[in-house]
Amino acid sequence: TGANLARVLTELHGRRPELFPSALRHEYVITNSWPTVEYPALTGRSVPTEAEVLQPDNLARLAGEIAVLERIVACGAQAQAALRALQAAGTVRARVAYGRHLSQRAVNMIPGGSDTASRIRLWCDAVLSQFDGKT
Repeated sequence: TGANLARVLTELHGRRPELFPSALRHEYVITNSWPTVEYPALTGRSVPTEAEVLQPDNLARLAGEIAVLERIVACGAQAQAALRALQAAGTVRARVAYGRHLSQRAVNMIPGGSDTASRIRLWCDAVLSQFDGKT
């Protein structure tokens, strides 16, 4: 996931530096839709449930972490559910784009690409089109 995030940021910065002014991940707020690390060997699962992500205390935490952002890219189903809930509640002022999770397994399922690089480009196309109002 981290390697794909680096690839995405390089691509987005190269294509739209006015939207993504850096290719470096430490220049961005990166947070999770759930504060607990879920790892199969540790917790028996790799992701939280949607119900957990949508708990009011979790949404309040997330809203506080993203309150000052102008743009958000929500990656994965749980992040998307949380952002949609925050948008519905009127607590997100940022423009939001939705993308597939950046795990290698998820990236490999992007249709139309023949390798990681081409799938990352397609992922970036989809995100940028949302910021450009084309979806």
